Amino acid sequence: MNNNIVGDIKLLENNKGTALRANWENVLNLVVELLMVLVTELLVQHPSV
Repeated sequence: MNNNIVGDIKLLENNKGTALRANWENVLNLVVELLMVLVTELLVQHPSV
């Protein structure tokens, strides 16, 4: 019985870690997308750059 509880707790910790990692990947993707938009805007406004 105790082994199941410990296993469940470890599973929850792993899931939490995966969720956090996925969250950071989303943040990183948003930052990259924002940078791409900014660079595109810069190039459109200043074609000589």
